Amino acid sequence: MSSKPRRLHLGAILPAALVVVLAGSVVAASAASASPHQPGGAAGVVTSVNGSHASVGACVSSDTGTFTMVGHIRQDIVTVDVAATTTYTDAALTPPTSATYADVCVGDQVKVLGTLFSGALAATEVTIVPAEAQGIVASVNGVPAAGTCGTTLPGSFTLAARHRDIVTVDVTSTSAFTDAALTPPTSASFADVCVGSQVDALGTLSSGALAATLVTIVPAQAQGTVASVTVGTTTSTTAGSCGTRGSAGSFTLGGFWALPVTAATTRFVTAVDVTSTTTFSDAALTTPTSASFAYVCVGSQVTALGTLSSGALAATLVTIVPAQAQGTVTSVTVEGGTTSTTAGSCGTGGSAGAFTVGGFWALPVATAALQRLTTVDVTPTTAFTDAALTPPASATFANVCVGGQVKALGTLSSGALAASVVTIMPAETQGIVTSVTVGGTTSTTAGACGTTGSAGSFTVAGIVPIGIVPLPVAAIPTRLLTTVDVTSTTTFTDATLTTPTSATFANVCVGGRVEAIGTLSSGVLAATAVTILPPISFAPGHGNRRG
Repeated sequence: MSSKPRRLHLGAILPAALVVVLAGSVVAASAASASPHQPGGAAGVVTSVNGSHASVGACVSSDTGTFTMVGHIRQDIVTVDVAATTTYTDAALTPPTSATYADVCVGDQVKVLGTLFSGALAATEVTIVPAEAQGIVASVNGVPAAGTCGTTLPGSFTLAARHRDIVTVDVTSTSAFTDAALTPPTSASFADVCVGSQVDALGTLSSGALAATLVTIVPAQAQGTVASVTVGTTTSTTAGSCGTRGSAGSFTLGGFWALPVTAATTRFVTAVDVTSTTTFSDAALTTPTSASFAYVCVGSQVTALGTLSSGALAATLVTIVPAQAQGTVTSVTVEGGTTSTTAGSCGTGGSAGAFTVGGFWALPVATAALQRLTTVDVTPTTAFTDAALTPPASATFANVCVGGQVKALGTLSSGALAASVVTIMPAETQGIVTSVTVGGTTSTTAGACGTTGSAGSFTVAGIVPIGIVPLPVAAIPTRLLTTVDVTSTTTFTDATLTTPTSATFANVCVGGRVEAIGTLSSGVLAATAVTILPPISFAPGHGNRRG
């Protein structure tokens, strides 16, 4: 067998690794004094196998024997005994556990776990660290022209690494290829290794080259805000202009750096080409993979993966990052044009309309100006969810109310967010019950409770000793939400009961601790769910002591 690996990183052969003693003493000079059968481990570079150390790459075919390791700094020598029961792994092989003692060769970097016995390390596990090279492909089969790709196997390519090191990588019909830009990634082949692409190769050293068992193609990547969209011969830079479903075309991006960059020059990759085979996804859609080129619009933010071709990125996968707005609803406009800013005013279920939010920044922002996105448009096809409802997907535009807190995903259109998904954040309060009202009678007496199955209300004061401001708060005044209304449909839970869901309003008592979620109505939380919490307790010995 010819040569085998020392560790490669970015195309350069690293110095021999220092021996790391994980437990016990494995230094030759002191090994004899170590206790027998003491657990131990070491990492370093193989210097001999079964007594042979004449050349790098020397290996044996037996399944038992002895090899020695050496460190770089202290130059300690470790003797390792292997048996038929010793297990081996090598990440460069498929599967890694198919490695054997025959894969342990002079020059390999290994890690060993085992037991110290008679001055040597009796190995139970040996991990062979594969040779590795990564960088930009400089030539394929000897051709350095940009865009040149692999063809038939066997073949070779060279890598230009960080320190201008050139590494030759040999591939054969047994080499495996992967590329995250393809579906599935394992459908990659030597044809996907092209001049200018970035790759990571694992394998073994052979005659000064890396014999690759695994080649990972790092897809070119570009991300940013769409600046223009081209369909056919027509290019548009108008905000909201989009591509056409199923057709080929291109778009340009501004903002983020594309990876990888070509070896010749470091620059922005701004042009992205798409075809009818390009895959699109958009998390704002019910089925994200139903997206198409029609969802790539000027002003939207995207990430594209693919390969570099003639200075542009030939995209295999385009991910549209949905526009997002999050904050407190400040106004609601129902179909017909009526707008209300009154707290508790809501939209109409099943109809189109709009609402405005204030608070959080919307993503992505338009290229022209950094601004708050405050207007959200909804249609009968917009999906709504509200965790306070059962089921949450039963929510509608009627659950979007002034003073409520929401998050909307969608696309930018004419300066507004055209929402495909709206999530209503339920109002929430948590604290100590200060009063309970049943049938018009209010009690503040400790231990006074509600009545099973009846409607009523209770008030809470912020957490004691830690205060929590409930969310959401009204848009105009910021205050504690203290009044909670319950009905016969409100659900109650209490973890201290054998059946927690058997709790009722009768378990809500003055002095108890509760958490309630629901919706805001006339400044009061209309609870859909109430959780009775255990009292706060302190461990013995904590607190102030005197004397």
